[in-house]
Amino acid sequence: MVARDLGELNETDLGRAWAEGLEGISLAPRKFEALVQVVEYARAVLGFGMSSDEMEALFRKTKNHTRAAFLFCLASDLRQIPSSLHAALDHLEDCMNLLPSEASFHFFKGRWLDLWLDQGILLARALNLPVAEELAATDSVKAWVIESYERAVELEPDWDEPREKLRSLQSE
Repeated sequence: MVARDLGELNETDLGRAWAEGLEGISLAPRKFEALVQVVEYARAVLGFGMSSDEMEALFRKTKNHTRAAFLFCLASDLRQIPSSLHAALDHLEDCMNLLPSEASFHFFKGRWLDLWLDQGILLARALNLPVAEELAATDSVKAWVIESYERAVELEPDWDEPREKLRSLQSE
């Protein structure tokens, strides 16, 4: 019942629930982040009686907002594992295809790449890689980070966080 109802959520329903303060959903700073919290909770509850494959099959049948939130949750889990960053970014790309006007995916792509870049630089230095290799890798990833933040700002100009991240990167 809950999974079916969650799967039927659309932009209007989500906005109404967020505006009316549905059981903690309005604690999230943005509507999509609120839906991610609800989906994350549903994943935790469903995980007691479903395999990961069954849960994925269930969420793949939902409408775009819920499916994108589920894929975002998977991406968020994967990005914690350095060797899985590409898989996480692939899930974000799927999210972008489902909801092309949602800025969150672009913001988090930039944020995760930026964190990965910081970790990569530290690793390169620890391994004594030549400076030229370090700078070449840094420049290309940094360009992706800036591009992601720019797209997030373009999609949601009033969202402060990507604007501030972009401003900070451009001033370096």
